[in-house]
Amino acid sequence: MNNYKEYKGKMAFHPGFYLEEIMKEEKLDIKEFASKLKISPDKLSKILNGKSDIDEEIANELSNNYQISKDCWFNLQKTYKEDIKGML
Repeated sequence: MNNYKEYKGKMAFHPGFYLEEIMKEEKLDIKEFASKLKISPDKLSKILNGKSDIDEEIANELSNNYQISKDCWFNLQKTYKEDIKGML
């Protein structure tokens, strides 16, 4: 998936990168993981590919399922956007 950017030795990781790691660890396909997060596979695919942001709905489900706070997911998204800006 294309959920990270690299430019002049710097890397920025979209939250989708971490979601992909969770999927691999749990051996879930996109339909199973989307169902667990109560979102459509299409929406999950966009996040995994770095084309969509983590929103409140997904952050809530991630927090409920993985005990990783919503703030953590929002901070990952914010950091990614700031890093991408810094690469331009």
